[in-house]
Amino acid sequence: MHILFLSDSFPPDGNERAARLYEHARRWVAAGHRVRVVVRAPHAADGPVAKSRESVAGIDVVRIRFRRKAGLFGSLAEFGSAVLAGLRGGRADAVVAALPRRSFAFAGWLVASLRRRPFVLELNELTFAPTASIDGERRRARRGVSERLEAFLVRKATTIVAVTYAFKEELIGRGVAAEKVAVVTNGVDLATYVPSAGDGMLLEQLGLEGRFVVGFVGQHGTQYALDKVLDAAARLQGRSAVHFLFVGEGATRASLIQRQRELDLHNVTFYGGLPEERLPAIWSLCDVALVHVRDARVFETVIPPMLFEAMGMGLPVVAACPAGETTRIVRSTDCGIVVPPEEPRLLADSLDRLARDAETMARLARHCAQAAPRYGRDLLAREMLGRVAAAAGIELRTG
Repeated sequence: MHILFLSDSFPPDGNERAARLYEHARRWVAAGHRVRVVVRAPHAADGPVAKSRESVAGIDVVRIRFRRKAGLFGSLAEFGSAVLAGLRGGRADAVVAALPRRSFAFAGWLVASLRRRPFVLELNELTFAPTASIDGERRRARRGVSERLEAFLVRKATTIVAVTYAFKEELIGRGVAAEKVAVVTNGVDLATYVPSAGDGMLLEQLGLEGRFVVGFVGQHGTQYALDKVLDAAARLQGRSAVHFLFVGEGATRASLIQRQRELDLHNVTFYGGLPEERLPAIWSLCDVALVHVRDARVFETVIPPMLFEAMGMGLPVVAACPAGETTRIVRSTDCGIVVPPEEPRLLADSLDRLARDAETMARLARHCAQAAPRYGRDLLAREMLGRVAAAAGIELRTG
C-alpha cells in the first residue's frame, strides 16, 4: 500500500505528533508499505534543515520550505505548497492528514479529492485554539470559523482516527456516525522504554542516592502548573525522603529555578533537556512518574506523553490531572494513583504515603508493566494501518 501523509510535525520536531508519525511510518515501511510524508521544514538554532527531500528510515520525507509569513497569506502559501508537494510522487492508495494544522489538513483533503482517493483525518486536537491576543468579539468569530472548517473536514473524511476517546465521544455528540471514528491513542516504543535499574553513577552525580525520586520529564510549560509542585516540595522538605527531579526545557523553567532558590528547596533538582535516546536512563533513576497539569477542562481530553513513557519503564504514576482521559487510564489499569491537580498539600501527602508503602509501590509497578503493551507503538501502528487500509478498501495480509 502507498500512503501519503501530510502533517506539520516530523523529527527533528520534538512534539508528540512528530514522534507518533515517525514511529507509525517506520513500522509501515518495515512491513513492506510505501510511505511519503509532506511536512513543514523545521527551523533549528542554525536555520532550516538542510534537505528538502530525504529518506528517513525508508520514509520518503518532503519538507516544504518557503519564506514564512503570519496570517492569511502565510497559511495560503503553506496550503499551496503542501498541495503541490502532495500531488507529486505518484498516486497514493490513501491520503492521511493531521489536525490541528489547518493548511495541511485542507491540503490533504484537496489532494485526496483531486486524486479520487480516500481521505483519512487524524485528529490530534478537536477545536482550533483562538489566538490569545484577539479581543472577545473577534475571538468568538475566529472560533466559529475554526469550528466550521473543522466540521467540513470531519464531514469530508472517509475515516477519522482520534487520539483519545473523549474526541470520539465529542464527535458522536455532534452527530458523526460512531463507525466513522476510530481511536488510536498515542503510546511508547517498548523497545526503548523498558524497566531497568538506575545508573548508580548518575544517581551519585545528581545526589539522589537513598531518595524517593519523583520524576517530571517533559516540557516545562505553563500548562503543567509546576509552581504548585514546588509548593508541594516545600511542604515535604525536612520531613520526607521524597525528592523531585525536573528534566526538560520550556518557557517556565527559569522562573521555576528562581522560585526554588527563593524557597531554598534542597529536595528539588533541575536537569536540562535531553535527546530522547537518553530519557530512559533518566526515568530509571525515578521511583514514580509525576503527570501534573493545570486544573482546566482542556486537560480532561488529552494524555501527556510522559504517562506512556512511565508505563513502558514500569514506573508507578501519580496523576495530578482533572478527571478525564489520563485518570481513566491510570484507574482502569491500576498503574498509579490520582490526585486533584494544583493541590500542593494533597500531592505532598500522597507522595509521602507512597514513599513509605513498599507493598503498594510494588503492586502499581507490576500493573504498570502489565498494561504497557496495550500502548506499545507496534500494536498502535498496526491498528492505524488497518484503519487506513480499510478506508482504501485494501485487505492487509496477516502473519
